Amino acid sequence: MRGDLTTAAALAVFAATYVLISLQKIRFLNLDSPSAALAGGLLMVLFGIVPFPKAVREAVNWETIALLFGMMVVVAYLKMARFFEYVSTWILIRAGTPARLLALLVPTSGLLSALLGIYLWLEPKWRRYKRRAA
Repeated sequence: MRGDLTTAAALAVFAATYVLISLQKIRFLNLDSPSAALAGGLLMVLFGIVPFPKAVREAVNWETIALLFGMMVVVAYLKMARFFEYVSTWILIRAGTPARLLALLVPTSGLLSALLGIYLWLEPKWRRYKRRAA
């Protein structure tokens, strides 16, 4: 009987979370998609569907969380430096036509994404190398 109740609770929490994420932004709750996902995870732990130690150790991929946090920090600094305004202005000045805008936007986005990815991949390795060399 306990297994059936746990399964039903898990399905209910999952369905409610999925609906909240699908609605994107619920104005009267001030709840966006990441908040809905966090609330769903919290409900899974509170209802005992996922034990807290297992949620902390296995259900969260901490490497991904650290990568996303690092990317957010880098993007925040680039935004403060008005880098995105500079790049978008540069593209718009040179575009002229919608087709040329697309032709400039796609490779520029790919190049900047690749550079950010390389930076986030190399930076921790560079720090370890500097620590060992010192």
